[in-house]
Amino acid sequence: MQVTGAAGALGASGSAQAFEEFFRPAADGPAAEATKVTTCCGVCSPACGLEATVENGVVKFIEGLKGDAHGEGHLCGKGAAGAQFLYDPDRLKYPMKRTNPRKGFDEDPGWVRITWQEALDTIAQKMKSTVEQHGAEALLFVTLPSPDLWARFMNAMGVVNRIDHIDVCFQTDRIVQRYTTGGKTWCNDFENSKYILLFGWDLVAKAKIIYANGIVKAREKGAKVVHFSPSYTATSRVASEWHNINPGSDLAVALAMIHVVLKENLYNKEFVDSLTNFA
Repeated sequence: MQVTGAAGALGASGSAQAFEEFFRPAADGPAAEATKVTTCCGVCSPACGLEATVENGVVKFIEGLKGDAHGEGHLCGKGAAGAQFLYDPDRLKYPMKRTNPRKGFDEDPGWVRITWQEALDTIAQKMKSTVEQHGAEALLFVTLPSPDLWARFMNAMGVVNRIDHIDVCFQTDRIVQRYTTGGKTWCNDFENSKYILLFGWDLVAKAKIIYANGIVKAREKGAKVVHFSPSYTATSRVASEWHNINPGSDLAVALAMIHVVLKENLYNKEFVDSLTNFA
Protein backbone atom coordinates (compact mmCIF):
# COMPACT_ATOMS: atom_id res chain seq x y z
CA MET A 1 0.00 0.00 0.00
CA GLN A 2 2.77 2.44 0.91
CA VAL A 3 4.70 1.64 -2.26
CA THR A 4 1.59 1.96 -4.43
CA GLY A 5 0.68 5.25 -2.80
CA ALA A 6 4.16 6.62 -3.27
CA ALA A 7 4.24 5.62 -6.91
CA GLY A 8 0.82 7.18 -7.43
CA ALA A 9 1.95 10.43 -5.84
CA LEU A 10 5.00 10.58 -8.09
CA GLY A 11 2.86 9.82 -11.11
CA ALA A 12 0.68 12.79 -10.27
CA SER A 13 3.72 15.03 -10.11
CA GLY A 14 5.03 13.80 -13.44
CA SER A 15 8.19 12.24 -12.01
CA ALA A 16 7.22 8.57 -11.64
CA GLN A 17 9.29 7.36 -14.57
CA ALA A 18 12.48 8.69 -13.01
CA PHE A 19 12.01 6.53 -9.94
CA GLU A 20 10.37 3.52 -11.54
CA GLU A 21 13.19 1.24 -10.42
CA PHE A 22 12.46 2.10 -6.79
CA PHE A 23 8.80 1.02 -6.95
CA ARG A 24 8.87 -1.85 -9.42
CA PRO A 25 7.61 -5.12 -7.82
CA ALA A 26 10.16 -7.83 -7.23
CA ALA A 27 10.57 -10.26 -10.13
CA ASP A 28 11.71 -13.88 -10.23
CA GLY A 29 15.38 -14.42 -10.93
CA PRO A 30 18.73 -14.31 -9.20
CA ALA A 31 19.01 -11.68 -6.50
CA ALA A 32 21.21 -8.72 -7.38
CA GLU A 33 24.35 -8.33 -5.35
CA ALA A 34 24.03 -5.34 -3.05
CA THR A 35 27.01 -3.32 -1.92
CA LYS A 36 27.27 -0.64 0.75
CA VAL A 37 28.98 2.61 -0.19
CA THR A 38 30.01 5.03 2.56
CA THR A 39 29.93 8.69 1.58
CA CYS A 40 28.52 12.00 2.76
CA CYS A 41 25.54 14.16 1.89
CA GLY A 42 26.09 17.22 -0.26
CA VAL A 43 22.81 19.04 0.35
CA CYS A 44 24.16 21.41 3.02
CA SER A 45 27.29 22.32 4.94
CA PRO A 46 27.38 19.69 7.77
CA ALA A 47 27.85 17.00 5.09
CA CYS A 48 26.28 14.27 7.23
CA GLY A 49 27.68 10.79 6.74
CA LEU A 50 25.49 8.38 4.84
CA GLU A 51 25.53 4.82 3.59
CA ALA A 52 24.09 3.99 0.18
CA THR A 53 22.90 0.54 -0.85
CA VAL A 54 23.84 -0.04 -4.50
CA GLU A 55 22.58 -2.83 -6.75
CA ASN A 56 23.84 -3.21 -10.33
CA GLY A 57 25.17 0.34 -10.23
CA VAL A 58 21.86 1.83 -9.07
CA VAL A 59 21.37 3.47 -5.66
CA LYS A 60 18.47 1.63 -4.03
CA PHE A 61 18.48 2.99 -0.50
CA ILE A 62 20.14 5.75 1.52
CA GLU A 63 20.47 5.85 5.31
CA GLY A 64 22.44 7.73 7.91
CA LEU A 65 25.93 6.54 8.77
CA LYS A 66 26.20 5.19 12.29
CA GLY A 67 28.83 6.95 14.35
CA ASP A 68 28.81 10.10 12.23
CA ALA A 69 29.49 13.16 14.40
CA HIS A 70 27.00 15.40 12.62
CA GLY A 71 24.01 13.29 11.61
CA GLU A 72 24.56 10.72 14.39
CA GLY A 73 23.18 7.97 12.17
CA HIS A 74 20.23 9.99 10.90
CA LEU A 75 19.39 12.01 7.80
CA CYS A 76 16.96 14.86 7.27
CA GLY A 77 14.23 14.60 4.64
CA LYS A 78 16.41 16.15 1.95
CA GLY A 79 19.32 13.83 2.67
CA ALA A 80 17.10 10.75 2.72
CA ALA A 81 15.73 11.75 -0.68
CA GLY A 82 19.22 12.07 -2.12
CA ALA A 83 18.64 9.42 -4.78
CA GLN A 84 15.96 11.61 -6.29
CA PHE A 85 18.58 14.28 -6.97
CA LEU A 86 20.68 11.64 -8.71
CA TYR A 87 17.92 10.22 -10.91
CA ASP A 88 15.73 13.29 -11.42
CA PRO A 89 14.80 13.47 -15.13
CA ASP A 90 15.36 17.25 -15.04
CA ARG A 91 18.86 17.01 -13.54
CA LEU A 92 21.34 19.13 -15.46
CA LYS A 93 24.34 17.09 -16.56
CA TYR A 94 25.73 19.36 -19.28
CA PRO A 95 25.31 22.92 -20.62
CA MET A 96 21.99 23.74 -22.29
CA LYS A 97 21.24 26.69 -24.59
CA ARG A 98 17.85 28.31 -25.07
CA THR A 99 16.96 28.68 -28.77
CA ASN A 100 13.51 30.31 -28.43
CA PRO A 101 13.81 33.94 -27.29
CA ARG A 102 10.08 34.27 -26.67
CA LYS A 103 9.01 33.95 -23.01
CA GLY A 104 5.74 32.69 -21.56
CA PHE A 105 4.07 29.73 -19.88
CA ASP A 106 3.01 28.27 -23.21
CA GLU A 107 6.34 28.84 -24.95
CA ASP A 108 8.77 25.99 -25.49
CA PRO A 109 12.24 27.31 -24.52
CA GLY A 110 13.79 25.05 -27.13
CA TRP A 111 16.69 23.89 -24.98
CA VAL A 112 19.50 22.19 -26.89
CA ARG A 113 22.66 20.57 -25.59
CA ILE A 114 25.93 22.36 -26.27
CA THR A 115 29.57 21.65 -25.44
CA TRP A 116 31.35 23.11 -22.44
CA GLN A 117 33.63 25.05 -24.76
CA GLU A 118 30.69 26.64 -26.57
CA ALA A 119 29.09 27.51 -23.23
CA LEU A 120 32.26 29.14 -21.89
CA ASP A 121 32.83 31.05 -25.14
CA THR A 122 29.24 32.31 -25.19
CA ILE A 123 29.39 33.46 -21.56
CA ALA A 124 32.75 35.17 -22.09
CA GLN A 125 31.49 37.02 -25.18
CA LYS A 126 28.31 38.17 -23.42
CA MET A 127 30.21 39.36 -20.36
CA LYS A 128 32.75 41.22 -22.49
CA SER A 129 30.10 42.98 -24.59
CA THR A 130 28.10 43.92 -21.46
CA VAL A 131 31.14 45.47 -19.80
CA GLU A 132 32.07 47.35 -22.99
CA GLN A 133 28.55 48.77 -23.45
CA HIS A 134 27.38 49.33 -19.86
CA GLY A 135 30.37 48.92 -17.55
CA ALA A 136 31.27 46.20 -15.04
CA GLU A 137 28.53 47.44 -12.68
CA ALA A 138 25.96 45.98 -15.07
CA LEU A 139 27.08 42.42 -14.27
CA LEU A 140 25.57 40.38 -11.44
CA PHE A 141 27.16 37.12 -10.26
CA VAL A 142 24.86 34.50 -8.72
CA THR A 143 27.25 31.98 -7.22
CA LEU A 144 27.90 29.24 -4.73
CA PRO A 145 29.21 30.42 -1.33
CA SER A 146 32.92 30.37 -2.24
CA PRO A 147 33.79 33.99 -1.48
CA ASP A 148 37.56 33.87 -2.03
CA LEU A 149 37.35 32.27 -5.46
CA TRP A 150 34.61 34.54 -6.75
CA ALA A 151 36.04 37.66 -5.09
CA ARG A 152 39.31 37.27 -7.02
CA PHE A 153 37.47 36.78 -10.31
CA MET A 154 35.10 39.70 -9.69
CA ASN A 155 37.88 42.03 -8.52
CA ALA A 156 39.85 41.30 -11.67
CA MET A 157 36.84 42.41 -13.75
CA GLY A 158 35.69 45.24 -11.50
CA VAL A 159 32.33 43.58 -10.75
CA VAL A 160 30.65 44.65 -7.50
CA ASN A 161 27.28 42.83 -7.63
CA ARG A 162 27.04 39.32 -6.24
CA ILE A 163 24.37 37.10 -4.68
CA ASP A 164 24.89 33.65 -3.20
CA HIS A 165 23.24 31.25 -0.78
CA ILE A 166 24.40 33.25 2.24
CA ASP A 167 22.24 36.22 1.22
CA VAL A 168 19.04 34.19 1.53
CA CYS A 169 20.13 32.04 4.48
CA PHE A 170 22.22 33.48 7.32
CA GLN A 171 23.32 36.91 6.14
CA THR A 172 21.39 38.55 8.99
CA ASP A 173 23.32 36.44 11.49
CA ARG A 174 26.60 37.61 10.01
CA ILE A 175 25.54 41.24 10.31
CA VAL A 176 24.40 40.76 13.92
CA GLN A 177 27.66 39.03 14.81
CA ARG A 178 29.70 41.84 13.27
CA TYR A 179 27.97 44.49 15.37
CA THR A 180 27.80 42.51 18.60
CA THR A 181 30.92 40.37 18.86
CA GLY A 182 32.95 41.79 15.99
CA GLY A 183 33.24 38.34 14.42
CA LYS A 184 32.37 37.07 10.97
CA THR A 185 31.37 33.53 11.88
CA TRP A 186 28.97 31.98 14.34
CA CYS A 187 27.94 28.60 15.64
CA ASN A 188 25.15 27.17 17.75
CA ASP A 189 26.03 25.31 20.92
CA PHE A 190 22.49 24.10 21.50
CA GLU A 191 23.50 21.06 23.51
CA ASN A 192 25.19 23.11 26.25
CA SER A 193 22.70 25.99 26.31
CA LYS A 194 20.38 26.59 29.24
CA TYR A 195 17.93 28.92 27.50
CA ILE A 196 17.14 28.93 23.78
CA LEU A 197 14.94 31.60 22.19
CA LEU A 198 13.68 30.95 18.66
CA PHE A 199 11.73 33.27 16.38
CA GLY A 200 9.85 31.40 13.68
CA TRP A 201 12.71 29.06 12.82
CA ASP A 202 11.29 25.53 12.57
CA LEU A 203 14.73 23.98 12.90
CA VAL A 204 13.51 20.60 14.16
CA ALA A 205 11.66 19.91 10.90
CA LYS A 206 13.26 22.15 8.31
CA ALA A 207 16.87 22.85 9.24
CA LYS A 208 20.12 20.94 9.39
CA ILE A 209 19.72 17.75 11.38
CA ILE A 210 22.72 18.67 13.53
CA TYR A 211 20.61 21.57 14.87
CA ALA A 212 17.61 19.33 15.52
CA ASN A 213 19.83 16.88 17.41
CA GLY A 214 21.22 19.77 19.45
CA ILE A 215 17.77 21.05 20.44
CA VAL A 216 16.62 17.59 21.51
CA LYS A 217 19.78 17.05 23.58
CA ALA A 218 19.41 20.48 25.17
CA ARG A 219 15.86 19.67 26.24
CA GLU A 220 17.00 16.33 27.65
CA LYS A 221 19.60 18.19 29.73
CA GLY A 222 16.99 20.58 31.12
CA ALA A 223 17.33 23.59 28.82
CA LYS A 224 14.32 25.84 28.38
CA VAL A 225 13.32 26.38 24.75
CA VAL A 226 10.91 29.21 23.90
CA HIS A 227 9.46 29.36 20.39
CA PHE A 228 7.68 32.38 18.88
CA SER A 229 5.79 31.39 15.75
CA PRO A 230 2.42 32.13 14.10
CA SER A 231 1.91 28.41 13.49
CA TYR A 232 2.41 25.32 15.66
CA THR A 233 5.33 23.36 14.23
CA ALA A 234 7.58 20.44 15.10
CA THR A 235 9.83 22.88 16.94
CA SER A 236 6.84 24.21 18.89
CA ARG A 237 6.09 20.65 19.99
CA VAL A 238 9.63 20.14 21.30
CA ALA A 239 9.81 23.60 22.94
CA SER A 240 9.08 24.30 26.59
CA GLU A 241 6.86 27.21 25.54
CA TRP A 242 5.17 28.17 22.30
CA HIS A 243 3.91 31.72 21.84
CA ASN A 244 1.43 32.21 19.00
CA ILE A 245 2.37 35.67 17.66
CA ASN A 246 0.98 37.44 14.62
CA PRO A 247 2.91 37.07 11.34
CA GLY A 248 5.53 39.80 10.96
CA SER A 249 5.42 40.83 14.62
CA ASP A 250 8.78 39.26 15.57
CA LEU A 251 10.56 42.61 15.76
CA ALA A 252 7.84 44.13 17.95
CA VAL A 253 8.11 41.19 20.37
CA ALA A 254 11.91 41.48 20.49
CA LEU A 255 11.77 45.25 21.10
CA ALA A 256 9.22 44.74 23.88
CA MET A 257 11.52 42.21 25.56
CA ILE A 258 14.49 44.59 25.28
CA HIS A 259 12.38 47.38 26.77
CA VAL A 260 11.49 45.28 29.82
CA VAL A 261 15.11 44.14 30.29
CA LEU A 262 16.39 47.73 30.25
CA LYS A 263 13.58 49.33 32.21
CA GLU A 264 13.67 46.77 35.01
CA ASN A 265 17.50 46.48 35.03
CA LEU A 266 17.42 42.78 34.31
CA TYR A 267 20.88 42.73 32.72
CA ASN A 268 24.43 42.47 34.04
CA LYS A 269 25.40 46.16 34.04
CA GLU A 270 29.03 45.51 35.00
CA PHE A 271 29.47 43.09 32.10
CA VAL A 272 27.84 45.48 29.63
CA ASP A 273 29.88 48.48 30.80
CA SER A 274 33.23 46.71 30.78
CA LEU A 275 32.99 44.29 27.87
CA THR A 276 30.72 45.98 25.32
CA ASN A 277 30.36 49.40 23.70
CA PHE A 278 26.69 49.64 24.66
CA ALA A 279 25.88 53.07 26.10
